[in-house]
Amino acid sequence: MNTAPKNNSNTPESAPQDRTLDNIVMALNRGEALLKIVGDFSTAALQKLEVFRLSQLTNPDTLTAMDLYDRPLTEVRELLNSKNIHFNKSKNVTEQEAHTLKNFGSMAWKVPPNSKIELLIHQDRVIGIRLLGEQKP
Repeated sequence: MNTAPKNNSNTPESAPQDRTLDNIVMALNRGEALLKIVGDFSTAALQKLEVFRLSQLTNPDTLTAMDLYDRPLTEVRELLNSKNIHFNKSKNVTEQEAHTLKNFGSMAWKVPPNSKIELLIHQDRVIGIRLLGEQKP
């Protein structure tokens, strides 16, 4: 996935522009991941999905399934740690298990801070996120 350029300037006037660029790049990355998810799962399942909101694509403060899907486990661990999300365990699954509608239906689309999650892994890539619960701060 693409990453936004780092802000090398210390001038205050460049910070809002860099933040906007970061948000655009993030939204494009999430859109790319969403297309991958749709390609891997039946579109019929999307019609039944009630918890998904398009606003998740543009909210930089929300960690979503699109941020984690089809990324290497090492990358996902770093991202989860940076968001204070507790990675309890992972489950390696077969190709058949990886793309079942059951996994799609139980996937967490929004991952709140301080959550405990289980990751479904296929060939060292995250293909599912299950929310196990939230910790009280």
